[in-house]
Amino acid sequence: MSKQQVALEKKAHHNDIFVEAEHFLEDFAKNTEAIAKRAFELFQNRGYKFGHELEDWFKAERELLKKVPIEIKDIDGNLNIRAEVPGFTAENLKVSVESNKVTIKGETEEKSEKKDKNTLYTEWKSNKIFRTFDLPHRVEADKANATIKDGVLTLMIPKVAETKPNEVEIKPT
Repeated sequence: MSKQQVALEKKAHHNDIFVEAEHFLEDFAKNTEAIAKRAFELFQNRGYKFGHELEDWFKAERELLKKVPIEIKDIDGNLNIRAEVPGFTAENLKVSVESNKVTIKGETEEKSEKKDKNTLYTEWKSNKIFRTFDLPHRVEADKANATIKDGVLTLMIPKVAETKPNEVEIKPT
């Protein structure tokens, strides 16, 4: 492969990363809008009484977004990140890794129906997660590896090698 082809491939991959980042920003905006709508409903249900706006916002977040606990370990020059995502599979999860940030998002839906003689019973369940967090070290995002098993998402991301400041001697002219 020529240097030009390698450069074009790297540029294409770089653009893919920005396209993915744009999608995550769009999803973040949609989630924020849904939370705002639910928080306003809670405000309305209290009779438009002010003073509990933050409480309404947090309650709306808890109702709409499932918490994603994470663990970050530094193992042999890699960041090992484990995130609990029960009920999610590789097909309904998206992970974005930047040099200093990780974003995990996912959505699942389940429907079940029970029909009796005179009654139609339908239940619908939706799980949605969206978690973004800063990393304690810069990483090589393009070398990230993700696996999922038993509801645990595991990311292995190589850290960027630490560089020490280089003291430059100043010569008189």
